[in-house]
Amino acid sequence: MTAPHLVTDRLQMVSPAPRHREDFVAFYASQRAAARGWLRDTPDALKFWTFLTDHWDRRGFGWFVIEETASKTPIGMCGPWESEQMPEGELAWSLWHDHVEGKGYAYEAALAARTFAYHDLGWTTAVSYISYD
Repeated sequence: MTAPHLVTDRLQMVSPAPRHREDFVAFYASQRAAARGWLRDTPDALKFWTFLTDHWDRRGFGWFVIEETASKTPIGMCGPWESEQMPEGELAWSLWHDHVEGKGYAYEAALAARTFAYHDLGWTTAVSYISYD
């Protein structure tokens, strides 16, 4: 089965690949992640990376890496997620850099991910969990 690839006006959303791992780990070791309560040291970030890529292997979908189409620069992740601990599927997202905030990228990616989840995966509901600690 070929991994899905989503395209929007400004973004490409692709399955996580080894070329994305360094940016992913850098984000999870950053103050940006710490401000959201997501800070991980490098070994924990790599474990989380493996967890996310294993989700793709087990289910055939998961968090897509968001790339700006023009530059192919990875800027974050967004996508459908299913966990045995959650009562229904979740649409999750994160942007990895301050300079991409406020441009509508998260919204654009979330719309594409929601359409994929409802149309291709057959979901009828979805949630997004937000923590304000």
